[in-house]
Amino acid sequence: MNSISKYIYNLLVKPFKSQFPFFVIILLFSSIVDLIGFSIFESVPKAIFICMHHFVICYFITFILCILPSKIRKWYRGLFFLLLGVNFLIDIICVYSFHFTFDQEVPAILLGTNSNEAIEFIHTFIPYSLVLIIIVSFLFFGFVYIKLRQIPLYIKDKYCIVLLLLVFLSLLSFATISNKNFGNVSITKVYTILNATSPPDLKDYTVHPQLLTLSEKKPKNIVMIIGESFSKTHSSLYGYHKNTNPCLKVLQNNGLLYIFNNIQTPALNTVPVFQSLMSTYKPEFKDSINWFECITIQGVLNEAGYYTSWISNQSQKGFHDNVIAKFAYLCDTSVFAGNRFAAMGKKDFDEIIIDSISKYKNIRDEQYYKFYFIHLMGSHPDFKKRYPLSFDIFKADDYPDKKKEQRNILASYDNSILYNDFVVSKIMNLFSEDEAIIFYFSDHALDVFNSRDDYVGHARYNDSKSVIAGSNIPFMVYMTPSFQSDFAEIKNILQSKLDCYYRIDDMIYTIMDIIGVRFKDNNRDNKQSLLNLY
Repeated sequence: MNSISKYIYNLLVKPFKSQFPFFVIILLFSSIVDLIGFSIFESVPKAIFICMHHFVICYFITFILCILPSKIRKWYRGLFFLLLGVNFLIDIICVYSFHFTFDQEVPAILLGTNSNEAIEFIHTFIPYSLVLIIIVSFLFFGFVYIKLRQIPLYIKDKYCIVLLLLVFLSLLSFATISNKNFGNVSITKVYTILNATSPPDLKDYTVHPQLLTLSEKKPKNIVMIIGESFSKTHSSLYGYHKNTNPCLKVLQNNGLLYIFNNIQTPALNTVPVFQSLMSTYKPEFKDSINWFECITIQGVLNEAGYYTSWISNQSQKGFHDNVIAKFAYLCDTSVFAGNRFAAMGKKDFDEIIIDSISKYKNIRDEQYYKFYFIHLMGSHPDFKKRYPLSFDIFKADDYPDKKKEQRNILASYDNSILYNDFVVSKIMNLFSEDEAIIFYFSDHALDVFNSRDDYVGHARYNDSKSVIAGSNIPFMVYMTPSFQSDFAEIKNILQSKLDCYYRIDDMIYTIMDIIGVRFKDNNRDNKQSLLNLY
């Protein structure tokens, strides 16, 4: 081996010769959870590829350490211990609590999550057992690192060559097979998080649609009640064995409420649902168009002469401004009831918005046509915070056929559904003397022990049972007697569509049918409406 080759070789093997303890510990720190998670939820081959990516990233981190001046090495080590510690926490929470591995949707979900939701998710989905695992893991990593530094290690050249070959193979696999995983492994997660963008101001992208008026007759009041985390498998309207919807059942028996059986949501989390629910955007469009550049429901309603109000019991502000609030600001009036900043845990029950609805229903009488967006906290975790003590009806003892650790959760979830039933029926009854049609549905459902006996939370895309549980949502339409009399055709069509398959990201087209308009640009009318009137 000539002197140049020897120099290059000695330089390349420095991470293994002089900083092997650091290399080993950061490799364990960054890859152990991904190895377990990808093996369980994806496949063993993918887990191997991901760990190869971890290997090469850790090699280059260690290589840089080797060539740095000795004075700043301890700061460099500390920085990467901190970054990889955060990386470990993110990974273990995703895998242990939510049963999926980190991907590039996680930062987007975080950016659209308000502080209240974040705190409640931590409270609900980070059990003491996980805290114990995290503490033990950090102690273990620290112990291993200290012991490795105390033991004089000498890596033979033949092993160094094998390790260098593995570095080369890892680089090759990354370049040719799965470079899309960049941003999902090791400290590259930091890159993904830093490059996740906060939602833009939708007013800067307002589109004024060109509409054709097909009917001069339109309802005076239209209401869209958007619930939260309501699973139809826990609704007595859909055959659930607990009587969780007694108030809405009365409206159904009186011929005022119609229950739809095959309605789905386009996504499993609130933010992507709203991006398509409130506009012409669909998840299938992906990057072909930005969601915030699409025509919104508010844009259509404003052109059609409706005064729009947004009344919400959810938070107004998130970590980087709530995506949903951006849509709220498009309305003529936006009201966030109770603690709109949701500091350390929002405890305002949904009935707090009743007064706001009554207030805005009775003002601006000169505005003939009104549209209300009503956004509830519904059954958002933590379930027991979603209802007052008077609705603490279901108890753990009412679920003797369920596992002991499931009973309290099921009881509190069903109580939240029961209270939600009371609130929604009360909102509907506010309009009982008016000409009004009211849509009520949940943005998404939850996986409440549907896929696993130890999991409750947002549905997971990598589990078919979980996807089914999270995407099939309750959907119902309330029509007042006055509306049914004046719009008998709409009532009859809706009554005939109770078993049709429909996805709520097409709501804009159903609303356009109800108010009697369509886009002048026929190319935009590739639609599925519940009515298909025109």
